[in-house]
Parts: sequence; C-alpha cells; structure tokens
Amino acid sequence: MKQNFLICLFLGLLVSQHSVAQTVVPDSVLLPYLQDEAEKMHRDSLRQHHLNHARGLNASRYVMEDRYRNYGDRFSHRFLDHLFLQGGVGIERILPPDDDYSYDVLGGAHIAIGKQWSKLSTLRLSLVGHYGYQRQYDYSFYKIGGRLDYLYSISNYFGGYNPARRMEVQAIFGLGLQYGRASHFQRSSVSPEFHLGAQFKFFTGPQGYLAVEPYLGVGSDQMDVSSNNNWRGYDIFYGANLSVVYYLRNNLSPEARWRFMRQRSQANYLTADSVAQSWRMPFFLEVSNGIHLANQSDLGLMKSMGSDWRIAVGKWISPALGLRLSAFSRSALWRKEEVAATSSWPALSRDQHSLYSGGAVDLLLNPMGLSKNYLWNRPFSFFVPLGVEYGQLQKFQTGGKLSCRALGLTAGVHLGYTLSEDLQAFIEPKYEWLQYRIPYSNVDWYKRFSENGWSIAVGVSVMMRGKRYRQEENADFFGRHLQPLTVGLWGGMNFVQAESPYLEGTSLMNMNYGGYVECHFSHVHGIRAAFERLSHHADAVTTYHDVTYDAASGVEAAVVRQGLWKHNWTLNLLSLGYQMDLTAALSGVQARRPFTLSAFIGPAAAFGIKDSGHLDSSISLQEGHEARPVDVIDGVKAGGVLGFKLQARVSPHIAVTLSPSWYLLHDLTLSGLDLPRIGGCSLVETLNVGVQYSLSFHH
Repeated sequence: MKQNFLICLFLGLLVSQHSVAQTVVPDSVLLPYLQDEAEKMHRDSLRQHHLNHARGLNASRYVMEDRYRNYGDRFSHRFLDHLFLQGGVGIERILPPDDDYSYDVLGGAHIAIGKQWSKLSTLRLSLVGHYGYQRQYDYSFYKIGGRLDYLYSISNYFGGYNPARRMEVQAIFGLGLQYGRASHFQRSSVSPEFHLGAQFKFFTGPQGYLAVEPYLGVGSDQMDVSSNNNWRGYDIFYGANLSVVYYLRNNLSPEARWRFMRQRSQANYLTADSVAQSWRMPFFLEVSNGIHLANQSDLGLMKSMGSDWRIAVGKWISPALGLRLSAFSRSALWRKEEVAATSSWPALSRDQHSLYSGGAVDLLLNPMGLSKNYLWNRPFSFFVPLGVEYGQLQKFQTGGKLSCRALGLTAGVHLGYTLSEDLQAFIEPKYEWLQYRIPYSNVDWYKRFSENGWSIAVGVSVMMRGKRYRQEENADFFGRHLQPLTVGLWGGMNFVQAESPYLEGTSLMNMNYGGYVECHFSHVHGIRAAFERLSHHADAVTTYHDVTYDAASGVEAAVVRQGLWKHNWTLNLLSLGYQMDLTAALSGVQARRPFTLSAFIGPAAAFGIKDSGHLDSSISLQEGHEARPVDVIDGVKAGGVLGFKLQARVSPHIAVTLSPSWYLLHDLTLSGLDLPRIGGCSLVETLNVGVQYSLSFHH
C-alpha cells in the first residue's frame, strides 16, 4: 500500500512538471502590450531552460481563479506623468440652522493641481470659492478656502488600470479649511470641514477628461456665519462640481496607445514622432460681432436690439473638450421714455440703453470629437459652449444711471465652416441669463433682479498648428512668393454703444471710408498705415449758441439756449501699427492660401473733429439769429487701435477684405453721444469691407 502511494505521488509530480513545462503564455494575454515588446518577450522565452519560464511576466496574475483581479495596463512612475490641472464650476447648499436663516444655492468655482501616484491612488490640492445670497434679506455671502483630497479608483480596482476607460468611478475623501463672510452683517468665520464624494470621470482624449463630482460634507459651526450657534453644533453642506481635467502629458498607457493605433484610419496619419493627427489639441483665437436681443417685460425682443462684440482665446484639451476666455461688451434698449413737446423741442421718444461689459469663461463640448479619428479641418463643425460671465452692468435713465456687478450664465451652439486650413467662419447663437443686485440707499436691505436675452455672433476663428503637425516648409519657395507691398481701399459702418440717443432722427447707418498701405517683411510680420474718415449722426437735446450780429458795432453776441440739435460728427482717424498674419504665424506658411486672417495693433489719433449739424427745423429763430454748436473740438485726440482683417484671395494679386477695428481715444467727448469709456478713453468700433492689391517684386 505504501509502495502504491509512492508510485502515485511520483506520477503526480511528473504530471505537474509536465504541466509547468507546457504553461506558455498565450498571445491573447500579450495583445494589450505593444507588438515590439511582445515579440521581444516571446524571443526571450524561447531561450530559457526546459521549464521555459517567460521573463518579466508574472503568469499567476492571469490564473482564472475566484480571486482573479485584472491588473490592467502598465503604469509609469515618472514625476511629470499623471500630473494634472483641474478647474470648473459647481453649486453648493448649506443646510439652514432654522427656517429664518438660510441661503440660496451658492455658485462656485475651483482650480486644482493633482498627481496620480499609482493605479488606484490620487492626491489633489484645490482652491475653492462660492458666492450667493441669503434668502430672507438678500444680502450677499461668499466663502473661499482650500481642500486636500484623496481619490481611490474603484473602476481600476475591479476592472484593472485603463486610462482610456470611457467612464472611471473614484471615491473622494477630503479635508478643507474655509473662510466665509456675510456682506450685510460684516461677520466672518474660519471653519474646518470634512467631505466625502464620488468622481465620475469621462475619457475624451489622451490628455483631457470631463468630471462630475457630487459630495457631502460636515463643517464646524459658523460656516454659514449665522448669528446663533446651530443646535446640532456643526454645519452640513452638499453640492456638485463640473470639472475639466487636463494632464500635462499624454496620459495613455503604451497598451492604450497601441489599441488606439490599431483603430486609426488612413486619414488620421501619424507625425514623424508617431503622434496621431486626432490627438492635436490646438490653441485658437476668435473675433466676432453681432446683435443682442434683451427679453424685457415692457419691450419685445426685436425692439430691444443692440450690438455685441467679443474677442476670445481658448484651447482644446482634447478633441471633445475645450476652454475659452472672452472679453465682451453688449448693449440693448431696455426702456423707452416719452418726452413732452416744449418750445425748444417737439415731442420725443427717448431710448434708454443698458451696457454690460466684462469677461467670460466657457466650457466647450464637441460631441463629434468623441470619434477615434476626429480631424479638425472638416468642412463643417459644431460644439456647445456653456459659460459663466462676470462684469459691470450699467442701465441709463433720466437723471443718472444704475451701475452694479452682474453674474451671468450662458449656453449656445457654435456652427463653423472651414474657409482654409485652420481658419473657420462661424455663427454662434447664445442664450444669456443675468442676475444682479441693486443697493438701495433708503432701506437697510438689498433686492435681486434677473434678466435674459439672446445674442447672435458672427465671426472667424484661427487655430494653432504645432511644429510637429505642420508640413515641411521650403523657405526658398515661399520667399519667391512674398508680396512686400499691399494697398487697399475700404468703406463701411461705425458703431458706438451709446448711453441715451434719441430714436427720432437718429441714424443707424453711420458710414466711414478710407484706405491703408502695408509693408510685409515676411509672410508673418509687417507694418501698416491706415486712414478712416468717420461720420456719425445723433439727435439730442443739447445746449447751443443763439448768435446775433450787430452790424453797426461789428460785435457778435451769443446766448446759450437748449434745444433739439441734429448732430453730424465727423472724425479723421489715422493709425500706424504692427501687423501679423495670424494664419501663417499660428498654422504655418502656405502659398496661395485662399483665406487668411491678420491682426494689427498700434497708436492712433483723431483729428479734424467737427460737428456740422444744425438745429431741428421745428425750432424757429428770430430774424438775424444763428444757431451754432457749443462744442468746438480743437487739436488731436491720441489713442490706439486694435483690429483684424479677413482676406479672401480673388487672384494672385487681388483680394477682398473684411475688417473690424476698435479705437480707444483719450478724452474724446462728443455732444449727443455718450460714448462708453475705458480708463478715460472713448471706444469707437468700425466695420469695413474693402479690396486690396498686392505687388510682387520676386518672380
């Protein structure tokens, strides 16, 4: 019996040895790895002893047992790998201690820096701020602080490490310290807090992710800056954040890169260093102009029409996800006032305008970019901008104006058409909701207001193309196509976002004309001299001189009166500045590009300023009397100009142009035109269409 047992044991050992010798890692296990590394591993395995163990691979990880856990892709440990920046907006609610003391939902923003240390663990340091209103008394409240979070990847624990997973779920454990202040009672507090949450992180590209984070937290008493201690001795809060996560380096593992390359189309070609075109994440510049329609209670949309202009810069952090920063100004008609007739003016209908200027941050969602082979220069494109605005709101009315800070939320659709490589024309309709607070001087409380409207912007956008994505340039070839000298003529309209012109007799079509000369040192750089003669009409009740002439004494006598004056201002504008071809600078030089966009900036001056208007015909003067304007402007008003030129080539030497320009002129005051001012300078915008001719000195 004992001998039989030994024989069975010996046979069993032989079988086990044989099974070990035949345990060769199948190709299906190696597929997630790059092909070259798989081949190296296979060759290395064949050179081993008769047991044929594969080096560099722990086969026990792939034994299919009940306790099996997928280890997933490889994880790199270089310091700059998996280092990310995060930013976004959110909402938060502090639970009230009682029914008489509560806050509305607070709006918030945050920025953070973080590092993923392993397949499962991430550390993140955040700066967080929230702002809102106390419900009962409408006073404002804000808090700002820092948070340190530990994130644990539940998805990677159960499913293995995969940085290209469509959605990753992480648990959040965090500590924070927040400073809060109530504007009305001038009370403040510093409160530590602890919070728990979850992060749902969506993959949109090699470096960009979109994250949604709901959370719940507990803070020390007085986080809400209430006058009495809470009965429970602590404050409870909850909220949610919408964030953009941007990794400073490509966050894909080698295995994920290989899986992506296998699904790449031929059009999505690789650069010299094996980077796919679809991984391009360009910076971009936008300039637009359009109309704004305010939805007021006493006026219809069309009757409130005003203007809207924006200049924006942004960056796509993945083909599906981007950020945009904008400077904007928009105006609208917000109320009408009827002015009764007098001996000095007829009955008038006066338009009162609102003006809102500031900055905006937009989150750009491009659903087309979720495809694996998205290319930026498709004929048509669209994305959804979701934004937050903050700026100064002014509402003009008889006897003064209302001026306050305002916060807005926006949502729209951006529709683009490619004019030439990396240059697009677009139209962007957008809905805007605005909230602001008006302080009253006769009561000890505040009142909140909100309004909404629509803007329709039309503009152009140029994208940056990095060196690795550009075609090789032949300096000699492009040098022979340089056109050093360009002359052009233009004409168009000018706009001012005035405070209170009169509707009757006020012209909406104010014309200008002029020309320019450009000297190009290269395909990118040049200088530009331009001239514009601008005319602007406006009716207003202003003072004028009632002048009489005594022929006997040869002396003129003037009496200051007030009446309806039909102003007709003319200005001569001269500018000299630096010009850059943005398409060549940002996207690379290309001979005979059909469309190009240039920018110019430099000093400017206004001279020959004159009002050739006259008193309204309904006002009669005594015989021998003459009406003259009070404002006579002498001298030169210095300032600067910023402008853009969209050029459409018709032939090798002839092109059609479209040019918006903004002039800032110091100490320019025109009677009847309450011009918007920036730092003591008045703002005037022109929009010109022209034709130009370029001379070639090389053949």
